[in-house]
Amino acid sequence: MSVGKGGKFDRLPEQLQKQARQMLMAKKHTNKQIQEFINSELKSYSVEETDVESIDDNTVWREGTKMKALADDMRRTQNAMEAVSNKVDLTSIGEQGQLLMSMLTSAIFKTTHGLIEGEEPVDPETLGDLVLSVSRLQKSAEINAKLKAEIKNQARKEALDEAEDAAMSAGKKAGLSSGNIELIREAIAGARL
Repeated sequence: MSVGKGGKFDRLPEQLQKQARQMLMAKKHTNKQIQEFINSELKSYSVEETDVESIDDNTVWREGTKMKALADDMRRTQNAMEAVSNKVDLTSIGEQGQLLMSMLTSAIFKTTHGLIEGEEPVDPETLGDLVLSVSRLQKSAEINAKLKAEIKNQARKEALDEAEDAAMSAGKKAGLSSGNIELIREAIAGARL
């Protein structure tokens, strides 16, 4: 029995709360109909099971409003997660990043679900640590990608320099005219672009 904790709706027997919430979510019943259903069901419960004898339609309305607000929060959380997922390039952060993103998504879902079901949410510090880890991993992946591109460009430049030197040396040994050697050098220099 949940005597004396919270408002009347929260003190209803758990099964009755669940049924009433399902009716609210289905949006097929008025607050008055849900109130009448709950009051009818309450007659079958003993004083040991609940201290609530009856509820009014305002109590049902307040619970419906609370559920709507939580649903709106869930929608915003889901939108935020989609925005984070779209912003973070999971392919660039590898398996560890995907694992962290999965953990973050799971933690946010558990927190939001916990708020709706009255369960213990993931503590904000853990959520913050996960967000920070994903952010740092993403930043690291961006730096690594930039560094790889710079290394690749530098290696390409060095290879072209070596090819130009080798072509000019080979052209001179072969007795090519300076005009032909210059054409070869220009062709190799054009490959740099």
